[in-house]
Amino acid sequence: STVSWTDVGESRGALRFRDVNIRLSNRGDRHRLEGEAVLPGALGQAVRFSAHLTGSLQHLQKWQGAVYAQGQGLRLGAWTAGRVPAGLSLAGTANLSLWADVRDSRLASLSGVTAASGLEVAGRGHSGADPVRFSTLDGRFRWQRAASGWRLDVDRLQVAAGGTAWPQTAFSVAVGTAPGGDGRQWRARVGYGDLGLVRRLAADTDLLNVGLRRSLAQLQPVGHIRDLQLALVESGGKIHRFGFQGGFRGLGVHRWGRYPAVAGLGGTVHGALDGGVVALDSNQAALDDPHLFSVPIVADKLAGTVRWQRYGDRLRVQTRDLDMDNQDLQTRSRIRLDVPSDGGSPLLDMQVAFGDGDVSRVGRYLPEGIMPP
Repeated sequence: STVSWTDVGESRGALRFRDVNIRLSNRGDRHRLEGEAVLPGALGQAVRFSAHLTGSLQHLQKWQGAVYAQGQGLRLGAWTAGRVPAGLSLAGTANLSLWADVRDSRLASLSGVTAASGLEVAGRGHSGADPVRFSTLDGRFRWQRAASGWRLDVDRLQVAAGGTAWPQTAFSVAVGTAPGGDGRQWRARVGYGDLGLVRRLAADTDLLNVGLRRSLAQLQPVGHIRDLQLALVESGGKIHRFGFQGGFRGLGVHRWGRYPAVAGLGGTVHGALDGGVVALDSNQAALDDPHLFSVPIVADKLAGTVRWQRYGDRLRVQTRDLDMDNQDLQTRSRIRLDVPSDGGSPLLDMQVAFGDGDVSRVGRYLPEGIMPP
């Protein structure tokens, strides 16, 4: 049969579904609903579904069961228009399979497998950049309700965009009541991520305010993250606890105000609201800070431990063993930088030991910008 559907809330005309078949059978408290249809061209190719439910008509709030649905060649723009958060819009097609578990007439879990092709993700146009185009975006997911929140797991995620393919990865997000019932707790884990791609997506969304979008546009962060873990507790719109750890490679940002440009950083990091530690292990790293050095500093190898700590009146960044090696020389540095919270002048204490190099080139590695003439 053919079914015409008109949504009075939509400006488009009637949609015609062809070859529609729906079957319903009831045996006592057992109910089975199945169906399939050929979709209008604007929506895709075809869908089919099957629901097996158990429950009494006198107790609708106690129904249990499972639901399966499959869509082929779904046109993402039509299905998601106005429904994607943060001001994003989607284009392209996808094949999708879904399995839902229903308990007490509520969705308890939802699992799925999806494969998208020709996917384009566009934002509000804040950055003026073109949409992000994915040649591959495949994976499977599982969302499940928990006692005090929910959890989302995505695995076997394959991403390719801009001619670059990610290694297969996974991520998860869990939200629930914080220990002691004080606020909400968020936990996230990311196996791999491309900061350049994330930046492009974030810059055009409504997730960031104007100030953050401008900062992101200036910094232009790039690099890759691995095994990133985040945890925070918030209540009343304020973050009370925050912790993170992970690895990074090829990390870089542009100069922004008095902050220097860096490139090629690699290592691991862990920290919290009041401080943290970076263990650097970088090859072909670079630092460009015209306020301190007359020329950019390039390191074939950069390794050491850098700590930062927030005090009541200042932020302190220090290292006791920062080793740098390049074609000019080798250095080992002890650095302590105090940045006052009131906007006053920073205080830098730096000791550098030079070795195995060309003495005539030492000058370019000294912070001339703050040294007396």
